[in-house]
Amino acid sequence: METVVLTIHLILALLLIGVVLLQKNEGAALLSGGGNMQARGQATALTKVTWILATAFIITSISLTVLATRGAGGGSVIDGTVLPADGTAPAASGMMPPPAATGDAPAAPPRADEPAPPPAPEAPAEAPAEAPAETPAETPAEPAN
Repeated sequence: METVVLTIHLILALLLIGVVLLQKNEGAALLSGGGNMQARGQATALTKVTWILATAFIITSISLTVLATRGAGGGSVIDGTVLPADGTAPAASGMMPPPAATGDAPAAPPRADEPAPPPAPEAPAEAPAEAPAETPAETPAEPAN
């Protein structure tokens, strides 16, 4: 239903633009102050078509608004936002990459009302491994004849 009304709306918009562009420019008479200002101008066929198209355009605009809000909930977008238990903001789609699949959760920044966590202890430095003993160079295989 919404697609049909939208199609009619777009056709009316194009027809309205065309009819308005076909009309004679009478705006200059208002600025000249001349004597050709009439109390009531006679409505031409293009003027009547313009009024009909404009009225239909407004009706389809209101219909599209009603159709768009028919299935919408009454609440705010912010009311539907669910924050994680740790108080961090949810990642917006496409804005942040997903967490790494290594199992390590990214560290969340501390909240303003909590003290900063203590720094993690450093791992003891390992002794450098000894260089492997030199192995004799392999002799190249002889090509088969």
